Amino acid sequence: VMFILVVYLLTKIILERNSTSISMVKILGYEDREIGQLYLVATSWVVLLAVLISFVLVTELIRQIFVAFMKGYSGWIPFGISKETYVQCFILAIVSYLVVAAMQMHRIKKVPMDEALKNVE
Repeated sequence: VMFILVVYLLTKIILERNSTSISMVKILGYEDREIGQLYLVATSWVVLLAVLISFVLVTELIRQIFVAFMKGYSGWIPFGISKETYVQCFILAIVSYLVVAAMQMHRIKKVPMDEALKNVE
């Protein structure tokens, strides 16, 4: 849920700050799908890279926390995260991002073409 919220807010801020540019690109004749590719593909690469990097960082953090907790016990339980868990987390992250991207594509479609002409400075 936190991942979806962060990605949604990130893409929302990007689209809101670029609404005038999106409107201008619409005036120039670009389709909504092409505009979505312009603004969401870069975000997609960042999200993909961040998910992969977070797997490494979170695994190491959990390992250190686990070792710290196990020091207080006389026995030992080995630490391990299965590869299936990583695959499931990756698929869940990608599906969640695709849902957010679809919501943002809807937002791109709603940007009016006259906004660029009204906000000429």
